[in-house]
Amino acid sequence: MNKPTLMFVDDEQHILNAMNWLFRKNYNLIFADSGERAVELLRDNQVDVLVSDQKMPGMRGTEVLRAAREISPSTIRLLLTGYSDYSAALESINEGEVFRFVQKPWNNFKLKDTIEEAVEISLAAHIDEEAVKTEEYKEPEIPAGVLVIDPDGDLKQQIEADLPKTSPVHIVANLADAITKLQTEKIGIMVVEHSNRTKQVVDFIKMMKQHHPAIIAIVACKNEDINDVIDLINAGQVFRFIRMPIRPAMIRMAIESGLKHHITLVNRPKLLKRHKVDSTAFDEQFSKPTSELREIKTGQEFSFFDLISRIRNLRH
Repeated sequence: MNKPTLMFVDDEQHILNAMNWLFRKNYNLIFADSGERAVELLRDNQVDVLVSDQKMPGMRGTEVLRAAREISPSTIRLLLTGYSDYSAALESINEGEVFRFVQKPWNNFKLKDTIEEAVEISLAAHIDEEAVKTEEYKEPEIPAGVLVIDPDGDLKQQIEADLPKTSPVHIVANLADAITKLQTEKIGIMVVEHSNRTKQVVDFIKMMKQHHPAIIAIVACKNEDINDVIDLINAGQVFRFIRMPIRPAMIRMAIESGLKHHITLVNRPKLLKRHKVDSTAFDEQFSKPTSELREIKTGQEFSFFDLISRIRNLRH
């Protein structure tokens, strides 16, 4: 049986040596010391998982991921970075549709688990690229709705004129109303405002993606919290991040693309495996005693325990 193929891209040889030592026993390995070289190799090789460093001379890691998305869309993509770069994190998901964001120094055991998971997903949910290119796009009989969660009221003003006219749009001010809409309406995409005042939406998105992975999440960011962005990439598989104030037409393009992606996931459920979230945070939360979970209130709408119970009970 052929071994899966991994590609590592880094301009530092000692990093490539470390990856060789970690993965040579179980995988075919391809190494590139620049983004430009990685693109050349991607054109000539079937790569299951790509791991690229961000900060390199010439092409940055996010540019490598963007090129890989075009050349080999079935390749699972990871970004490796040694510093907290907010813009790189946003670009990695918006342009490269990254599977995981890995920070240096990495934990060898965690990295091996992440790579193993990525390989399993790549092999199980491999896309027939030619079939996808020629596949006729079919609109559903009942259009999927757009749920806008706007606690501060600022998002509605910025995006109202650019919301799609062909899909039902539901605008709510809190998570309780959002869960009600999810129970009663056919929702394909969520647009969520995230600021320092709305921290619980991070847990909400992560839990929704774990239990209802076909619903697409777009996050409009008010604050530049790199930890939240990385958490939402790894554990929430957010489709797009958009900085506020939002430029005209940007939200419409993101929603239209997201709705098409939602329909693809509904019609091709095997592809949902490509959006598997990192459940480490959930495992850590549930390792706490039940009484402690119930006490996590902090002035929010729900405790962690209550929130995940409501989302689990959704019949979507």
